[in-house]
Amino acid sequence: MKQPPHESEQSLYNLQSHKHRDITPNITCKSFLSHGSLQAPPSKSIAQRALILASLAESPSHLINIGKNSDVIACLHVLADMGIQFFQSDSSIHDNQSLPHDDSITVVPQQLMNESNVSLINCGESATLARMFAGIFPGFWAKHAVLNIRKAAGIRSVKRRSEQTVTITGSGTLLKRPMIQTANFLNALHVNVSLNDNKYLPMKISGTFTPGHYCCESIDTSQPVSGALIGFSMLDANSEIFIKAQPSVPYTILTAHVAKYFGADISFDSGAGGDGILWHINGVESLKGANLAIEGDWSSSALILAGAALDGSITVRGLNPQSLQADAVILDYLSHYGAKYSITPLHTALSQKSAVNINSDLLYAVTVTADQRHALCVDVTHTPDLFPAVCLLAAGSNGTSRIYGINNLQGKE
Repeated sequence: MKQPPHESEQSLYNLQSHKHRDITPNITCKSFLSHGSLQAPPSKSIAQRALILASLAESPSHLINIGKNSDVIACLHVLADMGIQFFQSDSSIHDNQSLPHDDSITVVPQQLMNESNVSLINCGESATLARMFAGIFPGFWAKHAVLNIRKAAGIRSVKRRSEQTVTITGSGTLLKRPMIQTANFLNALHVNVSLNDNKYLPMKISGTFTPGHYCCESIDTSQPVSGALIGFSMLDANSEIFIKAQPSVPYTILTAHVAKYFGADISFDSGAGGDGILWHINGVESLKGANLAIEGDWSSSALILAGAALDGSITVRGLNPQSLQADAVILDYLSHYGAKYSITPLHTALSQKSAVNINSDLLYAVTVTADQRHALCVDVTHTPDLFPAVCLLAAGSNGTSRIYGINNLQGKE
């Protein structure tokens, strides 16, 4: 005889036993109402770029407000495995066995600069790390090849050591995300790449960057482009990369801006006839340390601000309206939507602790209050992370909204 189900299983048992009956639930939907104030989390995009650049520099860097996002933690793990040391305000040293728990750290890169034979890195579930490092290593190896030649008593004809390789892997969903176009992009830069099943991680990379002019037809993400810009910056001569079709260009501009604080010199302009984008990378060879405070994250804040635009009023502190983060454009979307917003200067501890702050000496409090709910027409080609916030606004609008550029959402989490 079948035993009756446990109490915790009773609801499921009843549904299965009475599946032919009308069991349509009664659902009551209440209006979304949001009020309050909160601190924006640090920008993981800026934090990851700053940590990587600080690790490639030839002098220490002090980074404030890097946050505890899982992607930032993954970045710290990768860099620690590569020999980077992290110091907190209490002067304690952290490596891959004990990562820093404070939001303010000093990055000491000397071990990495003296040891370039890293053969395996695990990026966790961070696609940004995997794709960026894929573009960084060929430049990193090229720099070390030049250094090794110079160490050999000034003899320019000294033979370089055998070609280096690195395998980039990850875990979880990252192992199921296509990396084909990242591999094709690196191939266009004359780097050898092989993928698992010709599509996924692990990704094996070999070969070094050589200064020159390169062309790429298209790519589905900006992340390997950002990595390559950093990689080519470590060469001793100038280079150019022309990309006929690149999404998320603002994220690459953000990389160039952050890299500037570490001594890189990267610029861009439109290709001939406005077709494509041409990146100019001056080979500075040696990056320098920097002091940076990481501003608030617009990607994380956008959904909260969109919720306030539906019904309520929310203040998010620590944002920079002049930010080069692509998702700061959410303010324009909210304005077109009919929401009211105000921006208040906010003197924070970040600006007091840091000699340099990214793009502004002041951070701000942004308050969004619900008002009108007009339909939107938005292109998310360059801001794919805003798609959820735009969908939320569209769902609550008084008309039919249109969202374009969604092809670049393929492969996102």
